[in-house]
Amino acid sequence: MTVVATPIGAAVRVAGNDLTGQNSAVSSLCTYTSASNGWFEIDAYVTLTVATIASVSVQVVYTDEASNSHTMTMPLFLDAGTLIGALTTATQARGITSVHAKANTPITVSTTGTFTTVTYNVGAIIKAFV
Repeated sequence: MTVVATPIGAAVRVAGNDLTGQNSAVSSLCTYTSASNGWFEIDAYVTLTVATIASVSVQVVYTDEASNSHTMTMPLFLDAGTLIGALTTATQARGITSVHAKANTPITVSTTGTFTTVTYNVGAIIKAFV
């Protein structure tokens, strides 16, 4: 069997945001709505600067080409490569994921969790493959 690699194009940044000093959930860190179905990559980071009682996750909400709505908790990784679902101590974690989204429906990146005593920085970008 011969496998032929077919390039799908370059990834182009279509949305993004960086916020500092957050102490509650961010309902829309960044959002993008495409005119056509396609592949999208989402990169995000969370840095807890103060964390007494905290659990911060990054969520991606999108609709697939079959009109099914999805709410995904983005996998986050610590520097050592440890996979986590939520950041709970004063450190940084980052994640990357991809989705295949339906045309004319938003892709939204947000944060969720427990924010009793927390200050955090967060950022995300959405890239479209063209």
